[in-house]
Amino acid sequence: MNVVALNGSPRGKNSNTWKITEAFLEGLESAGEHTITRVDVYKQKIEECHGCFACWKDTPGVCVIMDDMQDLLPRIIEADLVIWSFPLYYYSLPSKLKAFMDRLLPLNLPFMEETSDGSITHPRRFDLSHQHTVLISTCGFASTKNNYEAIEAQFAIAFGKDRLSKIICPEGELFSIPELRTRTNEYLSLVRRAGSEYTEHLGISEALQAELEPLILPAETYNKLADASWGLPGPGTKTDTGTGEGYSTNVPDPGATGDPSAVLIRQMAALYSPAKLGGKEALLELNFTDLGVTHRLFLGARECTVLDGEAPIPASVSALNSTRVETPFTVWKQISQGELDGARAMMEGKYKVLGNFDLMLKMDGLFSGPGSSPSTTERPPAASRDNTAKKPTMALVILPWMPLWIALPISPVAAVYATLATLALCQLAGFKWKLGRHERITFALVTIFAAAAAAGVPAGILLPLTYLAFGAHWLISCLGPVPLTADYSKAA
Repeated sequence: MNVVALNGSPRGKNSNTWKITEAFLEGLESAGEHTITRVDVYKQKIEECHGCFACWKDTPGVCVIMDDMQDLLPRIIEADLVIWSFPLYYYSLPSKLKAFMDRLLPLNLPFMEETSDGSITHPRRFDLSHQHTVLISTCGFASTKNNYEAIEAQFAIAFGKDRLSKIICPEGELFSIPELRTRTNEYLSLVRRAGSEYTEHLGISEALQAELEPLILPAETYNKLADASWGLPGPGTKTDTGTGEGYSTNVPDPGATGDPSAVLIRQMAALYSPAKLGGKEALLELNFTDLGVTHRLFLGARECTVLDGEAPIPASVSALNSTRVETPFTVWKQISQGELDGARAMMEGKYKVLGNFDLMLKMDGLFSGPGSSPSTTERPPAASRDNTAKKPTMALVILPWMPLWIALPISPVAAVYATLATLALCQLAGFKWKLGRHERITFALVTIFAAAAAAGVPAGILLPLTYLAFGAHWLISCLGPVPLTADYSKAA
């Protein structure tokens, strides 16, 4: 197909809508051969229509305005598929894309024509019966209701309802939030499928449209997140536990100079997933050492509350369910955006955790939105999917040593046979548990000692060496970014 993709966003390639469009184009290309022309409308010189009608009566089919539309109109006429990609701007198209649409007037004849449904239109000047249209758009609302009706009607009338396909994504601003990349990538994966499907059927099936329809985040969560992102105080914003109103003196007004962390804190509160705590409550203190501010978040059974500096700590909070994180804001932001591994950063001393460490083990997914179930978008092949889901267990690092430590002083022969049997069982355990580098090192060391015992090396010499080897394995791992035991704690 000859495809023209119109990027109607002023943000150009940084457009959230264009991210969706690129995913659709990837799907198209994965399923067939296409010639794709990408047009960044806001980089083109396109004047508004003058309403002179010269293209109808003086120079039929040719606009007299000498700008980039002279090159773009022929491309539109020749296209088998035109993709209109744009964000919703005040219930309509961005202004320059609207000017582009107005400048399509030369494609019509000036005469009046009554259609089968009784409406009046202008007939086409050129035969565009081969042409199909895809509308891809995002908006900042959590609903399309009372937002897209005018646009959908306009495109159906202008380009034909039967040849029009639509991908309309509410909550479009989520595509610019790195912390939600897992969720938005899942949506983009569906869009790629839509592109692939379109190549084969020149349309998107109802089943796939139904998969695209659900919101990325619950509307209530998204609205809170959107409100917090502006960094402005809003009417009715709750910032305490109900004992008072107003913003904390400890947490400067969102948007106030001097505290770039305020917006992130309120976004965290909006994305809180209480299910992660299983109905329990906790207090999370974030001390941003480089900013000199401390934020307190009360993680309740239903919602997260940013505590007022003067607000009392709820009675349910104690030292047993309180966690304090001391970190530079730059580090915490990198972790939240997935640019830095949290466990590794802690091992490297980039931040400290005081109090209940159990909360940190649940941090992944705790602020990814209600009902979250983090998953990878690009599903691995079936052969490797089970392996990636496995978790390691430290038992497979300790158990192979046990026959040597227990049986070697009693009977070296029995120790050799017991060790070989244990190693075989540990290999079988690999079907359930992940066998990583520490397991492989352990299996190799134990095999060497079992061979030495079979060769007749005295137990009095071997046994101390096994203890030394086990200890050396752990000590050497401490030279790396994550020590042996911490590696397993991280996996848990």
